[in-house]
Amino acid sequence: MIKEANLLDGCVMDRSIYGDVIFARMLMEDGDMTPEEFELYEELLHNMLEHLSPPKLMIYLESSVEGAIDKISKRGRDYEKIVPKSYWESLNQNYKSYFNSYNLSNILRINVDNVDIKENPEDRKWFIDTVKARLDEINLKQTNK
Repeated sequence: MIKEANLLDGCVMDRSIYGDVIFARMLMEDGDMTPEEFELYEELLHNMLEHLSPPKLMIYLESSVEGAIDKISKRGRDYEKIVPKSYWESLNQNYKSYFNSYNLSNILRINVDNVDIKENPEDRKWFIDTVKARLDEINLKQTNK
């Protein structure tokens, strides 16, 4: 799907191959993946990334652990509600670390603790306008090069 998306003039993806390494690293840290398997994963990931153009804009939806757990609770998926808080804390810390060093493309950080783009039309409009403004800024910079 990522290769197909790379051929399009533009698309939005809700998951990223770039951030998947976070989950692989957590699997290794938890002992569910050996260091050798993680090394192989990273090698395959870097090989794949060589064949892709980086995204025009990476959007990082920041959230506190409490904010994420609140949204998970509202979503009501049983399999998410049974996950221990310690997992969400580790995941949140890994996301922060990853995006603090992310430098493959432009990045837009949006804290979503007090934002509900699903149920609140004003929040949704603000979110879309924020993303559009950042894309317009990027496009303008690319045109002026």
